[in-house]
Amino acid sequence: MPNSETLNDQIEKHRLWVNGHEDGAQADFSGADLFGFCLAGINLSGAKFIGAKLRAVDFSGTDVSGSDFSRADLTRANFKNANLAGANLTGASVAAADFTDADMQEAVLRRTYGRRKESVWTYDDEEPPPPTDFTSARLHYANLERADLGDAILKGANLAGATLEGAALERADLSGAILRNAVLIGTVLSGANLSNALITGADLSGAQLHGARLDGASLVGARLRDTVLDGVDLAAATLTQPLDGIGIELQRVLVEHDRWVATNGQKGTRAMLDGTDFSDMDLRGMTLSGARLRACNFKQAQLGGARMVLADFSGCSFELASLAGCDLSGADMSGCDFTHADLSDIDVTPAAIVTADGTDTDRRQRTNLTGAKLIGTIVSNLDMAHIIIDESDLANAQLVVRTQSTNTVQ
Repeated sequence: MPNSETLNDQIEKHRLWVNGHEDGAQADFSGADLFGFCLAGINLSGAKFIGAKLRAVDFSGTDVSGSDFSRADLTRANFKNANLAGANLTGASVAAADFTDADMQEAVLRRTYGRRKESVWTYDDEEPPPPTDFTSARLHYANLERADLGDAILKGANLAGATLEGAALERADLSGAILRNAVLIGTVLSGANLSNALITGADLSGAQLHGARLDGASLVGARLRDTVLDGVDLAAATLTQPLDGIGIELQRVLVEHDRWVATNGQKGTRAMLDGTDFSDMDLRGMTLSGARLRACNFKQAQLGGARMVLADFSGCSFELASLAGCDLSGADMSGCDFTHADLSDIDVTPAAIVTADGTDTDRRQRTNLTGAKLIGTIVSNLDMAHIIIDESDLANAQLVVRTQSTNTVQ
């Protein structure tokens, strides 16, 4: 076990390394025993902790983004409010660790072990160890493939686009979690609490949800092929929007609009649906180019891959919606609310303005995001030069920038 002086020396050299100083050196704690050390609030981004013994280490508020914790023992480690974006925790033991409010976007937790067991180290005067806690953690597009996190707490966690294929999450608390477009193929969720969770567009093929709670959950557009739902009450969950009279009329208008676009306005009718409620609807791949849909509600809707060229969506709410892979060329999205929406891989190439007979006028229209609310909005491959947006809007934005875009529309 290194002494405090040696540890502080490595931390200082790492700080210099992070800042590009020639006297710096990347911190390498691989295999070290740092039991109970306090490493809170410092910058250890890119450090190596491979196979290290890090039980009860305090990493609260620490920047360990891009660090390598593979096969490390993180039992009871404290990562509250820490930055673990892009960190590698493959095969690490995270039993009783606390990741509350941590930034773990695109982190790798493949085969991570977090299940409670009697052999987990405890204080003599304590009750059995608490479950691994990911409450309100930001796990956008993280990889939790085959992670063993039975009984874990993921209440309010954001797992949008995350991969949890083959993961064990039985009895886990995922209430209020965001699992939009997540990959849950073969995931074990028996007895899990998914109440009020957003599971729209997720792939639950072969998943086991025996006895799981889904009251208030939204599964619009979710794939449920061979999903085990024994003992699950789906009555209080949202699966699809009911096709009442309004829904049927909406479908008719959208079909006519598709014809209008396909025939360059010669047939069909342009959609004029200001103020319409599209919340929780599956509109993936729809043709909405040129439509007027001002002040509409698209909350939690699935719009992945939709064509929205030169459309007017000004003042719409896209809160928690997925627009991944949408073509927004020249669209008017001014004043829209994109809070926690997914705008990954959207196309904002300036749109050509053509005449009624299809002649190019050599004029181009950029996508308008003036006054848009961009809080917790996921983006990737976004060329800001093609967008109309005020500096003040950007200053107030809180964007989640993906670095490993898959170009896959879900």
